[in-house]
Amino acid sequence: GGICWRASIFLLGSSLLAIGTAGFYNLPGMIEADAGGSRLVNSIYCSTMTLTTVGFGDICPGADMDIIGRAFIVVLSFCGLGMFCGPVMDFASSWTQDVPGGAVGAALTTLALGIGLFTVLEGFTETEAAYFTFVV
Repeated sequence: GGICWRASIFLLGSSLLAIGTAGFYNLPGMIEADAGGSRLVNSIYCSTMTLTTVGFGDICPGADMDIIGRAFIVVLSFCGLGMFCGPVMDFASSWTQDVPGGAVGAALTTLALGIGLFTVLEGFTETEAAYFTFVV
């Protein structure tokens, strides 16, 4: 049961990454013309950023992307939501059972970590850090 399920998830994730990479590699305007480096590596990078919904916007999407490219990115992003965010949410829901205080303890721990990271790493005030932890 568990191994077959994990193999299916791995195969689905690998397939989405391969489809995304092929789209970024072959569709015109998907990567900035002056991105530099290997087009294949840039395509893998852009596919990963899109599937994980990080979307830095540094080299992809390109400025001259057409409607087909935009539709491709929308579909790939929605596939990434289910593929990559689903396991994270599953982990998060099981994690709350193991944290002292249950869901409230997990929420307070998460908020404290977010505020702490924003104040230490980004130099935000506690108010700014709380805002970005809650909203963003």
